[in-house]
Amino acid sequence: MEKVWKKHYPDRIKSEVDIPDIALTEFLTKSVEQFPDNTAITFFNKTISYKELSMQVAAFASSLQDRGVQKSDRVAIMLPNCPHLVIMEP
Repeated sequence: MEKVWKKHYPDRIKSEVDIPDIALTEFLTKSVEQFPDNTAITFFNKTISYKELSMQVAAFASSLQDRGVQKSDRVAIMLPNCPHLVIMEP
């Protein structure tokens, strides 16, 4: 199937991206190491850097552990596309 929308992409925008075969947590860790102050999320004109995102992810994970959630437990997250969803995903 031809992806006709690609012809409308500006030259500077890639129409295909390589997705590394690594865990999301490892992807975040590498992004923090390489680009700590770069913007990870922009939402309603507020930006969150990779370093700040990592700290918020760690704080959320810690709060789950404080509530007794353990490795291999399942947690359902039902949110719209917003920074909170990104923070809770890794």
